[in-house]
Amino acid sequence: MEEDFTFGPVVQGVYRAMLSTAAIVPFISPALALWWIGLLLFLGVGLKPFLKRTGLRRIWLSVMADVQRKRNAPHHAEASRRVDRRRRDERLRKTRLPNPELPKRW
Repeated sequence: MEEDFTFGPVVQGVYRAMLSTAAIVPFISPALALWWIGLLLFLGVGLKPFLKRTGLRRIWLSVMADVQRKRNAPHHAEASRRVDRRRRDERLRKTRLPNPELPKRW
């Protein structure tokens, strides 16, 4: 299964901003222009194949999934406790015998 991904809107915006400033950079600093154009070429052409080939994207996704699971664990535990509490209350509500000393519909 071929895993295809696209870069997010922030990354695309940063790349477009860097690309639009590529014409200005040689006038400001000629030494920086070579690095700037090289970085743009790497980001535009070589980054996606590099991430796929090395498996860094898969590693990053698994690390982020673990972090998210740990972050959401208290919320899931609380939700599970609420569901268990509702089930227990409903079960007890249906199994109790009415107390004859109490008025009806107590």
